[in-house]
Amino acid sequence: MSTVPMEGASIGKVTVNGVQLHYMHKGAGPHVLLCIPGSLAPAEFAYTPQFEYFGREGSGFKIVTFDLRGYGGSRPAERFKADTFYTTDVRDAQALMQAMGFQKYSVLGWSHGGGVAMMLAAMFPESVEKLILIGSKAFHSQEDFEAIEKTRYISSWSPRLRQTMTQWYSNELLQELWAKLLDILIEIREKYDGNICRDELSKIGCPTLILHGAKDSMVTLSHAHYLRDHIGGSQLEFMEEAKHYLHHKFSKEANELVERFTTI
Repeated sequence: MSTVPMEGASIGKVTVNGVQLHYMHKGAGPHVLLCIPGSLAPAEFAYTPQFEYFGREGSGFKIVTFDLRGYGGSRPAERFKADTFYTTDVRDAQALMQAMGFQKYSVLGWSHGGGVAMMLAAMFPESVEKLILIGSKAFHSQEDFEAIEKTRYISSWSPRLRQTMTQWYSNELLQELWAKLLDILIEIREKYDGNICRDELSKIGCPTLILHGAKDSMVTLSHAHYLRDHIGGSQLEFMEEAKHYLHHKFSKEANELVERFTTI
């Protein structure tokens, strides 16, 4: 497995909840920002633009991220169980931050990481100071399943995305993991009506910023409106030309919004 090192970042592994998690951190400021990646996405890929921005000298931030168990550098831990698919990541994230000595921090979650971040804020309100959600949702709709099912075979992915992901996974392993993920989502749909964290939204008491790309085909606009309507006091910002990877293509705008929100 090859990696894409983040310049100046400290990289290591820590054992929490019986597994070794691959993590990275950068910066020395008083504002601690934990970034939780999406499904399969190694943290080094998911948050490179954020590490460059928030980890820069004098930023006032310390940025932390990690590979979810079973993904990237946190393999070979098992993760494909429908009933614990999100809560395991929540407890891993909290345990990691405690192990690193961070009692309070803000959380940014993208895609799958957004569901984890919402549950983290609801389950550990004493730790999470502010919450930022990018391309996130509280449930999987039938429309979501139809959209994601079209991506079941990685041959349908863009060549650029496949090439990027094969820095961490062989084509065979990438296909296997993605198919397992889709099967778990189908099980969640059948057993739990697609629920990720609907019931937890009313328990989120920290300030929340929702960022969403108006052209996101993986997580539709209706999810952003749902989060805004069900997380008390939350604010919603749309990026008209952005898609699911808005924090990559529109990193300057996204980072500046996150910075202002987190430091006020």
